[in-house]
Amino acid sequence: MDAVVFFDDVPVPWERAFLLGDVDMCNNHGNATQMNTHTGHQVTTRCVVKAEFILGLAGLMVETLGSEQLDHVQEKMGELVCYLEILKACVRASEADAELNQWGVMCPVQAPFVAGWNLFPRMIYPRIAEIIQTLGSSSPTALPSEADFHMALTPEVGRYLATDSASARDRASCSTWRGTWSVVPSAGDRSSTSGSSAATRYATRLHSSTITTERAPWHEYRSFWSAPAESPSRGAPHYK
Repeated sequence: MDAVVFFDDVPVPWERAFLLGDVDMCNNHGNATQMNTHTGHQVTTRCVVKAEFILGLAGLMVETLGSEQLDHVQEKMGELVCYLEILKACVRASEADAELNQWGVMCPVQAPFVAGWNLFPRMIYPRIAEIIQTLGSSSPTALPSEADFHMALTPEVGRYLATDSASARDRASCSTWRGTWSVVPSAGDRSSTSGSSAATRYATRLHSSTITTERAPWHEYRSFWSAPAESPSRGAPHYK
């Protein structure tokens, strides 16, 4: 959790402050010691893990909705795979070309992950959030409540809100939609999904013929959503 802490009565041992009064060292030590390089490597690795997480979320979402076989859905899933592989390539390239610095410390090359961490917030994340909205359509806002399973119309709820792979109750209790709200904060807002339903039905963009749902690339990233809540191993797979 990010936080701001105020200390208004603290003794500062100025004789132990390394950069006291040294403006040049304060401004340049990050690059001179390759601290910024290692920090950038960590940031890009985080982007990879986040892309894995979202790909797994999207895979479970389309499986729950029974839309895996639709051409435009596979095209969008393939697009998510491409973004993940681009970020992984940035990390791998920075590691493959790593060199020893003047102190004998192995440091990754900076240019590849600088490209990765700039692409992710500016281009990749806004697009994958849009894809999650489109794939989910109105589902995040059209979920039955617990009360809907204890009324006269309960049989109709179970009949019309079920899919080939999930019952209506499964859809209502699925953690997928809570994950969707985390990825796209406005996904729970009807105004952001009202246009996605029509787009889901009428999208006609072609998908890559190399992607099949039998061994789809996103299946390996669904472990976070498939693992029981109490499992200590629960979590998205780390980049290797």
